[in-house]
Amino acid sequence: MLGRRSTRLLVVAVALSTGATGPARAEPPPGATGRYEQHMASGKKLLEDESWLAAQAEFEAAYAAQPRAAPLVQIAVCAEAVQRWAQAIAALERALRDHAATLDEVEKKAAEQALAELRAQLGTLVVSIAPPDATLRIDGEDQPGTGPRRSIVVGPGQHRVEARLEGWAPAARTIALGSGGGATLELALAPDRGRVTVHAPDGANLIAVDESRVGTGEWSGWLPPGPHVVHVYAPQGAAWSMAIEVVAGAAVEVSPAQQGSRSAAPEGPRRPVRGPYGLLALTAFVPLPPTDFVGTAAGFSGGVRLGYPLTPIVGGELVVEYAHAAATGEGKPAFADTPGGVVPLSYALSSLRAGLGVRLTTTGERARFVQVFSGGVMYDAVRWTPGSPGITRQGASGVDGFGMSETGVELDFSGGLLGLTLQQVIGSRGALELARHDAFAADTFPGPQYALGLGVRGGYRLW
Repeated sequence: MLGRRSTRLLVVAVALSTGATGPARAEPPPGATGRYEQHMASGKKLLEDESWLAAQAEFEAAYAAQPRAAPLVQIAVCAEAVQRWAQAIAALERALRDHAATLDEVEKKAAEQALAELRAQLGTLVVSIAPPDATLRIDGEDQPGTGPRRSIVVGPGQHRVEARLEGWAPAARTIALGSGGGATLELALAPDRGRVTVHAPDGANLIAVDESRVGTGEWSGWLPPGPHVVHVYAPQGAAWSMAIEVVAGAAVEVSPAQQGSRSAAPEGPRRPVRGPYGLLALTAFVPLPPTDFVGTAAGFSGGVRLGYPLTPIVGGELVVEYAHAAATGEGKPAFADTPGGVVPLSYALSSLRAGLGVRLTTTGERARFVQVFSGGVMYDAVRWTPGSPGITRQGASGVDGFGMSETGVELDFSGGLLGLTLQQVIGSRGALELARHDAFAADTFPGPQYALGLGVRGGYRLW
């Protein structure tokens, strides 16, 4: 909401929005009047909704279409609402300086008084900065100028004052100013890096710091405190190196060809090495039981994973796996005409799966977390074996789809891979369903097939 000091600005803005005032102006370009009115109307609606920044953008577009005092006054209203005091003052100053002809005497006097009231709200913030060439930032906006002592005009309220300079840790303070008030504060930056300059004997020589190439001929930059190794070398030619100690806030200038010793050229950053890998997968799992069957099944699966890392953390994987589960219990035959009637039954469920997956890993050299998402098709079959008195259910088989998630940890023993994983498999059931032939016939499964298991993975990587 706007404060009392905005009342005069709003009076001027409303007066200017009710119609054309002031002496006649030069005829605007064709179409400009329509654009002006459209942007002004949109801006006023946004102003009513207190969408200050959006409204200001509309008024700026209106001013671009037809330069007049009215949109500038509206811009001042929006700028004051978001405490951009300098912007509000600049808009009013421009309206009175460049477009006084579009104001009548009453509006002009009101705008002048509003401008004086806005100026009275401002205070002066005096900031002492060390080093003097640091950049001063207030409320996220960089301020112009340099020097050890700077005076900045700001509006009332709370302000975030920061100083930044490359090679130095930033300093910041928050300060509150009242209307027309002033304050003085100090911002002293502490050095957190040292400046290093390296000279090579030839402009074509390469320069590397800590085995990473940084330039040719001559290089200057900031390095963290501590020991570093500088190389100067010619491609396919001589190379020199020297160790340096960087101190925060201090400058170091070196010429390794004169001050260092002959050495081999730096190896440079190692490129990620990639290659295929293979894994054997063994999993013990528990599946959901079929419909109208009581008994806990247990199963085992075995398969292979063949993959290739596309990046250090993402790879592609081929999944081939055979799974088999079985249970003995009691169940209701599919053709039973007596509700609740059960007989001894056993069943076996087998699946042959093949699909593609995405393998996600962390980048640890010895231990890694691994997540694999895969999916594909499977050929599954369910077979029923009757107990006494020999009543059974009809089996079924066919092709279904599956999705699989494997979450675990993997250890790398110089290429040998060993892991433990939690496996979840979900599959469709269409191939295992039979047509209902009476009121008591049941689907083989009440929903999608599901199994939860724990497995081990072992294999080798070829890189």
